[in-house]
Amino acid sequence: MRKGLSGKCIKALLSMVLGCSALLLTVSSWPQSVHAAATYLYASPTGSGSVCTIGSPCSLSGAQAKVRTLNTSMTGDIIVYLRGGTYSLSSTLQLTQLDSGTGGYQVIYQAYPGEKPVLSGGQTITGWSLFDSGKNIYRSNVGTTLNTRQLYVNEVRATRARGAQNPVGFTKTSTGFTAPDTSMSGWGNKSSMEIVGFNSWKSFRCPVSSISGTAITMQNYCWNNSQLSDTPSLDSVGWIENAYELLDAEGEWYLDRSAGYLYYKPLTGEDIASAIVVAPTLETLVSGTGTLDTPLQNVQIKGLTFAYATWLQPSTSDGYVPLQAGFTFTGLNDAASQYLTKALGNVTFHAAKSVRLERNTFVHLGGAGLVFEYGSQNNTIVGNVFKDISSSGILIGDVTPSHVNPADSRERNSYNTIANNYITKVGAEYFDAVGIFGGYTSYSTITHNELANLPYSGISQGWGWGANSYAQNNQITNNYIHDVMKVLGDGGGIYTLSAQPNSTISGNYLRHMYGSYGGWGIYPDEGSAYLNINNNVVTETGKWISMWTLSIHDNTVQYNYSDTANMTSICTNCTVNNNTTVTNGIWPTAAQTIMSNAGLESAYQDINPPPAVSENLALNQPATAYFSDGITATMWSGFEAAKAVDGNEATHALANGQHIWKLQVDLGSSQSIGRIVVKMPATLYATAFNIQTSTDGNTFTTVKQITGFNSGTSDNMITVRKARYVRVVAVTPNGPSQTGLQMAISELEVYHPAPTQNLAFNQAATAYFSDGSTATMWSGFDAAKALDGNSTTYALANGQHVWKLRADLGFSQAINRIVVKMPAALYATAFDIQTSTDGSAFTTVKQITGFTSGTSDNTITQTNARYVQVVAVTPNGPSQPGVEMAISELEVYLVQ
Repeated sequence: MRKGLSGKCIKALLSMVLGCSALLLTVSSWPQSVHAAATYLYASPTGSGSVCTIGSPCSLSGAQAKVRTLNTSMTGDIIVYLRGGTYSLSSTLQLTQLDSGTGGYQVIYQAYPGEKPVLSGGQTITGWSLFDSGKNIYRSNVGTTLNTRQLYVNEVRATRARGAQNPVGFTKTSTGFTAPDTSMSGWGNKSSMEIVGFNSWKSFRCPVSSISGTAITMQNYCWNNSQLSDTPSLDSVGWIENAYELLDAEGEWYLDRSAGYLYYKPLTGEDIASAIVVAPTLETLVSGTGTLDTPLQNVQIKGLTFAYATWLQPSTSDGYVPLQAGFTFTGLNDAASQYLTKALGNVTFHAAKSVRLERNTFVHLGGAGLVFEYGSQNNTIVGNVFKDISSSGILIGDVTPSHVNPADSRERNSYNTIANNYITKVGAEYFDAVGIFGGYTSYSTITHNELANLPYSGISQGWGWGANSYAQNNQITNNYIHDVMKVLGDGGGIYTLSAQPNSTISGNYLRHMYGSYGGWGIYPDEGSAYLNINNNVVTETGKWISMWTLSIHDNTVQYNYSDTANMTSICTNCTVNNNTTVTNGIWPTAAQTIMSNAGLESAYQDINPPPAVSENLALNQPATAYFSDGITATMWSGFEAAKAVDGNEATHALANGQHIWKLQVDLGSSQSIGRIVVKMPATLYATAFNIQTSTDGNTFTTVKQITGFNSGTSDNMITVRKARYVRVVAVTPNGPSQTGLQMAISELEVYHPAPTQNLAFNQAATAYFSDGSTATMWSGFDAAKALDGNSTTYALANGQHVWKLRADLGFSQAINRIVVKMPAALYATAFDIQTSTDGSAFTTVKQITGFTSGTSDNTITQTNARYVQVVAVTPNGPSQPGVEMAISELEVYLVQ
């Protein structure tokens, strides 16, 4: 945090300036921004007119028109405050060079303090009526002009009607597929149906042309392009989508455009009459477009939410056939041609310079979140959230041959910064999309971002498969990338293509990257060259680095850390040395520093706050059932594993064939948990079961053993731990005719630690003397007594007055309250409280003086810490008040 100069410093500075007349500055010589007065305008969703004051706000378009009357001769920034509410856009908000800031000043569109303006391209759907009572399907007459690929119910993406995954009996033909029977030939609106499929790093969606008997003929150009010989093709059916006949599961929807009806099957307990249902209809919410001679420039957008937009190309005969990373074949292609189209950006900038987007939210979008292309330079994307987006999160740069080495440097995409953004659950519809993509770019900085829960690669930088371009000096540093490659293969946490001289991949922490085949940590692919890859930490992946071909050359790979030695290094003139494999789970201090420094910096950590204590982390997460021998369990129809995490106690999961089975839920990422709730129905329950947790899905620890259970709810507070997987394992009944009959699970709920849950309770405790040596403790007063939850016991060192008590919380986690208790006869009158993420570098977060025993309850600025220690200051010798520090309890909390 920057702090102002003290009065003493100001006096000294003035004295220096007054004593050096040659350095005197007049007010007129100061930068204009020091004394320039800003102009303030106001807009609201219900605004009108052209006054644009806080008492009489304009519409958004009205405020834009007002800016254009003021920005030709600016003497200060123009700030347009958007009041809270939804700005329903019927057309794209077009920003051009007419909207630029001039004279070195900025035009700023900004959320009014404390309010949430939403720029929405959605249409609210009402007028629902029950259409099929037997199937509980409702419909609304929306007319034949509505066109969308997405639907959101109460701000949650609904599922477009689809069939079973990996259906059997389909065979590929020269024009499409042969179905296992003729039933589909009787379905309606066949040309609206899509075949969804996956192969390697590709996610396909092709529309059906016709169905005759069992012959399914696909539409072109989609089918032609999906069968190109030089890349993996659409060979099998992942599932069939977008037919009324497939509308059979809760939360699914179908749009019959020919008849003008939208159908929806509500979730259990969902009241469609009161639900907020939104269909995105606008494709581009904001388009910022300049020219090389007159770029759009000096514009800032802060604190806005961009929501509810679609992308309709995949619904055309082109379908969705990617080459890679969201770039699709359009038109008629052959093996030599590559007519590629990038995913439509729901917010797009073209020939833009010095544009800044800060602390915005991009959510519920059907294309890519944000695109900067053609001649975009010196732009900044900082502190934004990207989530629930059909394609990629952020795209910078172009990939077509004409952009490899443009003669006019103004066409290049250069000097753009992507920093401190949180990107999660993008690629929601097109699984080959990536978190952050950079094509042909130079001097890009991608730093301190967090990317999580992605179906394919985290960051993809470069294009051309070895083609030399203007790409150079691209820096990918200090990012935290985890839980990626969750669907497709042949990608990684950080993926590169082609030569990029003087480019760096450094300081990144990459964790949990397992693809369907080939999910790597760092993946310099074909032609990658002149990269300096150093000081990264890579864990939980197949190979920590993969350089698999001789076309990869002249890279330097040093001083990296991984928990696996698996790698591929078939490259020309590459230096690969001084890398460390960690096999005992104890990361060196340097690696711990990299891990703690990666990801969002402190000023932006609020954009990804920990979930509320009351949020069930297991809700609607992937659930799997296993028998005792580890094979996937067979479940009774209608009682699948997912029923245990659907939030509905009226449903339950039940295995078929064996009494002893286990239910496992994947929370999506490792996180702090402190409470696990298991609910079982009255007639089917386990009288004894175990609760287990794991960070990797392989090694499980039993955290609770339940006996004498007789249905209902088992609510368990556990010692706070990190876990990604939680299991419930049946113990009894283990055969027929026993009490409980068989375990069924109606709900498995997992929660973060409660605010009242002491994170230090029964954790590892160590005492040290001031010289760092392990302290000798009085018998019966060992260090663990300070963490045992019993205030009548305490820890007391023997032999030196100045000592410290250290608690290891088990893993680095957020904390904001530390309580220290000392007995009445032995206490420190002064002591420090310190925290650390690595056990080596400690920061003092509180200095206590004048203490007189009892309880010292301290609220601190929220910080991440694994270690918390109390350090005695006084008494530092005999015959002083307090006698000597003893600690009866050290308690650590996260209070939300």
